[in-house]
Amino acid sequence: MELGLNNYYSFISLASSQIQMNKRNIMMISIHGDPTAEIGSEEQGGQPIYIKDICRLLSRDFQIDIFTRKNAFEENIVELFPGVNVIKVEAGPVEFIPKEEIYLYLNEFFMNTSRWIEQNKKEYSLVHSHYWYSGRITKAKGLRILIKALARVKREFNKELKLFIIGGDISNAMHSEIESNEKKYIKKLINKTNLSDDVIFFGLIEREKLPYYYSVADICVVPSLYESFGLVAVEAMACGTPVIASKVGGLAHTIKNGYSGLHFVPGRSDHLAKKILGIIRDSERLKEMGINARIRAAKEFGLERTVKQIKGLYESLIF
Repeated sequence: MELGLNNYYSFISLASSQIQMNKRNIMMISIHGDPTAEIGSEEQGGQPIYIKDICRLLSRDFQIDIFTRKNAFEENIVELFPGVNVIKVEAGPVEFIPKEEIYLYLNEFFMNTSRWIEQNKKEYSLVHSHYWYSGRITKAKGLRILIKALARVKREFNKELKLFIIGGDISNAMHSEIESNEKKYIKKLINKTNLSDDVIFFGLIEREKLPYYYSVADICVVPSLYESFGLVAVEAMACGTPVIASKVGGLAHTIKNGYSGLHFVPGRSDHLAKKILGIIRDSERLKEMGINARIRAAKEFGLERTVKQIKGLYESLIF
């Protein structure tokens, strides 16, 4: 029996700029999430993956410039797809900065962004901005809760059970002090609960290979204390894997409780353990939920459907 956990987050918000009827240029803002970065890194989680996917399809009808903070000595403009460019804007030191510190450089980011727009004589019909949490291992992702729940489950479940944790940097080179401290805490907790042989950190996994991990898992657990949308839950459902998730943010909507997965009370490891035990002891229900999860993902969260909705919203604001 295996549990899968991925650590991806995403969020979308829209704001209209001064409408130019003769323009269909979109300005997209993703300050810390760089769509050109390595998937699963601290700069590349669910948000930039989502941005990259929707822009690929939106480029059929719109010219899109994605503005992100420059964090390495690289080209200032990168063509992501024909009609989609990523603009690297200097704001603070040209190096990795934990997202919790990026707010210190927001004024510089927007000043330099405005300067770039003016110098390049750009006009945008609409501004599409995004939330800034992504990719990796923090207290907000609820791993502490999951480890504690797993310890409870192991005491009552007499079969082998493994937890696969995908995402985050598992090397010794820690980018963020916050992530570093959280990893140290998690490892101590794993040892304390005698789960050293049962928890496996895979680190970064190529996106093309993720479906194999989702599919091999019997359950995907998303124990976040906060979640805007929860791309990982939808990806798991698309692979026919039921999801147990905190009833927070977008997860309250993406997971249909009792149909495609289960909700548990946020922060309650005892409640999570109860949900896990309930479903892994009922193979028929587990199988049924997996089928329902696949149906729900295909019906409600397909990329083409999402892009069609965004395009309709864009056009309602522009015209």
